Amino acid sequence: GNLSHSTDEAALKKALEHIESFAGVKVMYDKFDGKPRGFGWAYFNDTQGMKAAHALSNRILIHGRAVLIQPPRDANDGGDDPGAPAPKRRKPHKPIH
Repeated sequence: GNLSHSTDEAALKKALEHIESFAGVKVMYDKFDGKPRGFGWAYFNDTQGMKAAHALSNRILIHGRAVLIQPPRDANDGGDDPGAPAPKRRKPHKPIH
């Protein structure tokens, strides 16, 4: 997160490829204008690589911005897969009269 709207996948990959077990990146783009949306995903082959990247959060600069690297969310909220379905929401309780 906190990517500049001019940061593309090539720039993000270049900034992270030195981290052990780096596997790739995916930057999210606006579907209407095709510009980067300011966030994406970094993929690693193992947990150690992910932890190493997380330890560097806010220390990697791309286009003048400190990159925020967060660990994957837990499986109950969609996980770290951008293609995962949104979590199911509970229906609000009806008031008792």
